[in-house]
Amino acid sequence: MKKSKLVFGILTTMTLVFSSVATCFADESVVSKSQDNITVTKSAEWTTIDGKSTDASGNPYAKINFKIDTTNATTEITNTISKGGNTDIVMLLDDSGSMSGTKINKLKTAAASFIDEVTNIQDVAVNVGIFSFATGHKELSKLTSDATVLKSKLNTLKAYGGTELYSAVPDAQKMIQASTAKNKFFIILTDGEVYSSSKTVNLLNTAKTEVAGLKVITVGYDAGTSGDKFLKEVATKNAAGQPMFYDCSVTSSSIVTDLKGAFEQITEEVKSYVVGNSLVDAIPKEFSIVDGTIQTNDTNLVAEVSADKKSINWNWGENKLEKKVYEMSVITVLDKAQVPEGTTKVFTNGTTIDVTADSSQSAVFSYGSTNKLYLNSPILSLATEGDDEVEVEEEEAPLADNADQADAEIDSTPSTGDTLNSMVFVILGVCAVAVIGSGVALSKKRNNY
Repeated sequence: MKKSKLVFGILTTMTLVFSSVATCFADESVVSKSQDNITVTKSAEWTTIDGKSTDASGNPYAKINFKIDTTNATTEITNTISKGGNTDIVMLLDDSGSMSGTKINKLKTAAASFIDEVTNIQDVAVNVGIFSFATGHKELSKLTSDATVLKSKLNTLKAYGGTELYSAVPDAQKMIQASTAKNKFFIILTDGEVYSSSKTVNLLNTAKTEVAGLKVITVGYDAGTSGDKFLKEVATKNAAGQPMFYDCSVTSSSIVTDLKGAFEQITEEVKSYVVGNSLVDAIPKEFSIVDGTIQTNDTNLVAEVSADKKSINWNWGENKLEKKVYEMSVITVLDKAQVPEGTTKVFTNGTTIDVTADSSQSAVFSYGSTNKLYLNSPILSLATEGDDEVEVEEEEAPLADNADQADAEIDSTPSTGDTLNSMVFVILGVCAVAVIGSGVALSKKRNNY
C-alpha cells in the first residue's frame, strides 16, 4: 500500500512538473478556438519584406496568419451559402444652418457614393431610406434600392435652422421597425451638438431595444468634442468592442478622415454584416496593413481592406465552405512612434497594441446561417533593451495563389518547439533522479523492517 502511494506521489509530481513547463512555454503568438467542429487558428510573427525586417523608418513588419479548419464540419454547415441577408439602412442627415456651403455639398457627394456601393452589393437586397433633420425633420425617401431616386432626394438637402435629431428618431424607428430585413442600420451624421441630447439618447436607446438587431453608426462631421462624445455614446459597438463612430473634417485632405473616407469605412462595416461566410479581422491603430501582402491558398476567398487599413474582410461570397484547411495571411507594419516607452509585448490584432486591453473579439469568423466564432489577439514580444531589433523568423514559402497548390502542406511547428524539446530532456533527467531517490527511500524503509 505504501509503495502504491509512493508511486502515485511520483506520478503526480511528474504531472505537475510537465504542466508547469507547458504553461511556461505557452506560445502567446498563437491563439486558437474550436466550435461546431471548426477550428480557427490565428498566429503572428515578425517577418521580412524583400529581405528587410523594417521599413525605411525602422518600423518592423509583422505577419498575421489564419488557418480555418473545416475538415470535420457538418455537411449542413458546409452546404450553406451564408448570405448575410437582406439589409435596410435609414440615414438621418443633418442639414442645419451650420451645414451650409462646402459641408452640405460634400455630404451629398459622399452619401451618393455610399448609396451606389451598398445598393450594388450582389445577391442580397439592400434598401435605404433618408430623413433630414434641422428645425424639425423631413422624410426624404422611404426604403428603396433605387439609387437614382435616393440620390435625387439627397440633392434636395438645404442647410437651415437648428439640430433637432430627436424629432426624426421616432419616425425613423417606425420605418425600420416595419422592415423584415435581417440586418437593420441607422446612420446618423451631424456637425455639432444636437438639441436635447439626453432626450435623443433615450429615444435611440428605445429604438435599439424595440428593433431587434438594430445597429447605430454615427459620423461626426467637425462635430467638436461634445458632439463627438454624444455620437460615440449612441453608436453600437462593433465586433472589436469599439463604437461604430467615424470622425471626419470638411477641411481634411486625407482619404481616411474626409467625409468620403468615413463613408467608405461605413460601407466596409455594413458589408461585414451583409456578406455571408466571412472572416473579419481588426488591426490595432498602431499597425497598418502593407499593400500587396495578402495571400491565400483558395481562389474563392476575396480579401477587402478598409480605407484606413485597420481591418480586413476575407469572404467567400456565393461560394460554399469546403471541408478543408483554409489559409490566409497579411503583413502589417508597426509604427514605433506610437509604442509607449517600456512596452515589451504588443497585441497584433484588435484596436490597440495594449496587452492589458480586452481583445476577445479582435477577429470574428461568420459561417453557416447565423454562427460566429470569436478569437483573441496573438501577442508578440518587442526587442529587450540593448537589442538592435526584434527577432525575425525565417520567412516561410508563400502561400499558394491558386487552387492547384491549395493542398500543399505548410509546417506549423511552434517557434518554441526546439526550446521545449531541450526542456523535455531536462525534465526527464529530474524525474529520473526523483524516481531513483524514491527507490532509495523505499529500500531504506524495507531495511528498517
